[in-house]
Amino acid sequence: MRHSAKTAAVALAMVVAGLGAGAGQADAAPTSANNTHPAACPGVPTSRVDAAVRHLAPPFPGRDIAWRVTGQGSSMGCWFKWVQVYPQGATGSSPTHILFFDQDRFISTATPKSTAFTHVVGSAWPGELTVSFRWPIGDDANANPRGHANVRYQSLPFIRPFPLDPIPWQALR
Repeated sequence: MRHSAKTAAVALAMVVAGLGAGAGQADAAPTSANNTHPAACPGVPTSRVDAAVRHLAPPFPGRDIAWRVTGQGSSMGCWFKWVQVYPQGATGSSPTHILFFDQDRFISTATPKSTAFTHVVGSAWPGELTVSFRWPIGDDANANPRGHANVRYQSLPFIRPFPLDPIPWQALR
């Protein structure tokens, strides 16, 4: 009996370790594409991403600047996927959107409007993604905003993702 409990514990540890290996994480910088997925998780098809991007407001109204993909990945379990877009020629303080997909079906963005200093930092569980929000405090330089909060988003099949933590109002200005 003792041997089988130990075997079960080792098997569970291996499964949990396997789920964590390569979970879709990215620190997407606007200057380089960052496409990371768990090895078995295919990315969202380009046609689906393009269709979702067409629903977004332009990054800078009145200017002919398009959104471009700078990173993508998925939660553990592969079905809750994300794609990050920045404006063409963006800097770290430029607006960005994180698009959420259920499998390959666009379901929403992380925030109603684009935000700066935002990126996906990882996944701790299937159907959950963590998004990092940063914002300047006082006269912070854009290169090093001090305000910071991580927000976990949960998605269940066919249900719009929802934040498990409060989205900081400072990031939404």
